[in-house]
Amino acid sequence: MFEGLNYKFEGLNYKFEGLNYKFVGLNYNVDTLDYKFDVLEYKFDVLNYNVDTLDYKFDVLNCKFDVLDYNV
Repeated sequence: MFEGLNYKFEGLNYKFEGLNYKFVGLNYNVDTLDYKFDVLEYKFDVLNYNVDTLDYKFDVLNCKFDVLDYNV
């Protein structure tokens, strides 16, 4: 569990608060392909992670995209 842990990669902001993943102002620019996410929110109600077996289990997975723009 990550409490208030922030990762930043080239304008990419990961915010871990318990079992909530929030991506705000997420911008991808790969070659001529441009992905722009104004508000991208992942909410994991139940997250079970096993490091040893690399087992990811998502019992309840909610993905909400408020604003999603694709520019190709």
